[in-house]
Amino acid sequence: MIATLDGPLALSAIRDALSRRVAAWETSTLADADLVLTTLECALASRESIVGER
Repeated sequence: MIATLDGPLALSAIRDALSRRVAAWETSTLADADLVLTTLECALASRESIVGER
């Protein structure tokens, strides 16, 4: 949770285990499964675009 002037925000981030870079991150007013799934979908989409460039 991150405190902001508009209220708390939940942060979800996925980090690549090998490169240690943040693969995706999302914020939401609710810390729920939808936040985690959205973050995972973004990470997978960014991975697919990198694999497609090879």
